[in-house]
Amino acid sequence: MDKVSWIYSIIPISAVSNGLSILIPLYILHFNGNVFDIGLAITLFNLVLIPSSIFWGYLTNKVKKLKTFILLSLLFSFPLFIILYFLTKFPSFMLLNRIEIIELTYVLFAFIATASSPSINILVIKQRKNINLPKFFSRYGITMGIGAIIGSIPGILLKNSDIKYYIYFLMLLNLFALILSYFLIEKDKIIYNKKLTPKINLTTKLFLLLNTLTQIPNTLISTNFTKKLSNSLNVRHKKNIYIILLSIALFNLGLNLVNASYIAYLAKYSISNSNIFMIYVFNEIGQVSIYLIIILFISRISLGKFYKNSIILRNISYLIILIPIFVIKTVLLLNIIAYAIAGFAYAAWLMSSSVMLYRQIIGKNTANYIGIWLAILGLSSLAGSFISGVISKDFGFTYTFALAIVANIVSLMIFSMTDRRK
Repeated sequence: MDKVSWIYSIIPISAVSNGLSILIPLYILHFNGNVFDIGLAITLFNLVLIPSSIFWGYLTNKVKKLKTFILLSLLFSFPLFIILYFLTKFPSFMLLNRIEIIELTYVLFAFIATASSPSINILVIKQRKNINLPKFFSRYGITMGIGAIIGSIPGILLKNSDIKYYIYFLMLLNLFALILSYFLIEKDKIIYNKKLTPKINLTTKLFLLLNTLTQIPNTLISTNFTKKLSNSLNVRHKKNIYIILLSIALFNLGLNLVNASYIAYLAKYSISNSNIFMIYVFNEIGQVSIYLIIILFISRISLGKFYKNSIILRNISYLIILIPIFVIKTVLLLNIIAYAIAGFAYAAWLMSSSVMLYRQIIGKNTANYIGIWLAILGLSSLAGSFISGVISKDFGFTYTFALAIVANIVSLMIFSMTDRRK
């Protein structure tokens, strides 16, 4: 069997995760919730990701059962889908209304789904000896994107009143992921064979946790590669590190400002659920396309310029999103274009920001800087999603998206302060 055949199980796993991230806001709106309720659900989701990632990472390292954790994560997701489906029949349960149940279910999903993340990342690390490592990780990114597209396409066929039936599809995908994972992932005793797997040090464990939180294939977490860079690089230029971290924080803030309110914004302009799913398909196509570019042209790319251009493109997408507020007839077409550009820019930003920061922080104080990175990603995500719900509800979507544009502009200005000679 192909040593990386397990990667195909990522397709339905990604489809379920991305499909649910679209379903939750739509479900909240379906039961007469508002943009603040959506922002709160996403905020709680992000909040739970941080401690659950630490918990499951520690437990996975102790128990050393990769396949088991992945299977359990998928298995325990089924009750959550059943809860969401039966919300149409029961308006409340144990003093909780429908909106609160949806939010609680999404929080539980964050905890359960995270159980598989450390295991999946360890499977990725096993490819460290692959001489085409960048291409492998781009392949991984494309696989994630294809899964997200597959998860979104059936939603295009649904009417607004049929949104609950999308849960059937998610359950089938989850079952498919369970079956594929069972047959394609190697046995734990093979994965943890001492001859195959070196001892993973603290730095590498922290990179695993970082990869879990950012949901991006980490191209530079090889134990051997880390040791080589640790010996060859001396991190003396702390100013560059903190400038990049601050720039990342502001971009991530703007990202969550838009994402938390985006579906509610589309619904306000009477964009149907099927068209919302279609918009997200184009977003994933944009992300997949950038990974294809990375495979073909990565050696020719200046990361600094790539990073700047990704922020500029993301701002262009936000500006296009704002246009329908003034010209309502263009709302669907412009949002398809805008979110495709947004997806392209997001994947480009993830790749360039991660690689640049890796090059800066690998050395004596790597663990300290990664701790700061984790905190920044978590806090900026929490702040962005919560602020988004508050501003959009009380002042309107225009102010939310405008604030995201300002955050990106300031992020770009701060990044321009880096010393490229260092």
